[in-house]
Amino acid sequence: MQLGSTRSQLNADWVAVARRFSPAVLVELFALAGDALSDWFERLPLDAPALFPVSWAGETLSAGWFDVGREFTELWHHQQQIRVAVGAPSLEDPGYLNAVLAIAMRGLPHAFRGTHATAGQTILVQVSGAAGSMWTLLRDDARWTLHAGAPSDPTTTIRLDGDTAWRLLFNALSTSDAERQVEISGDRSLAASFLRARSVII
Repeated sequence: MQLGSTRSQLNADWVAVARRFSPAVLVELFALAGDALSDWFERLPLDAPALFPVSWAGETLSAGWFDVGREFTELWHHQQQIRVAVGAPSLEDPGYLNAVLAIAMRGLPHAFRGTHATAGQTILVQVSGAAGSMWTLLRDDARWTLHAGAPSDPTTTIRLDGDTAWRLLFNALSTSDAERQVEISGDRSLAASFLRARSVII
């Protein structure tokens, strides 16, 4: 069985069990588990091989820090989904979303693995808003690589806000909504893989 399938089944089993729990029990369990998980992460050697590879980045072996970062994105986007569902505001500190996006963008080279381009061509991903930043995908002779910041003359520019970015990368935005909310300029043919990119196991 594939690792992703194993984890998906574990998630499905837990959801089925947790339906029997009251909200008070769920909150208490989450608090206990969160404290224990945090303590465990603090003790992990971040440069050692991770327990689980980050599959959405195409890795079969990941550094510990990347797996911890992936867990952080999981916690963040699930709490954000709850906030959206109950109409609660987002966390005030935009630094959390900025960190989530910085980790999630590391999946883009894998998402673009089938996108052919000439060596030296670049794709600028520009996320606006308080949590925003810029990342560049650079094509070399064999693959795409991700870099912080903007190139001097991008082949393709992709612009979106932070809310659209997390929804797209964490599978909470339909393709039609993504096409309406993501602005693309330059060579549009290079941007198609971005609309299908996901930084989560689906």
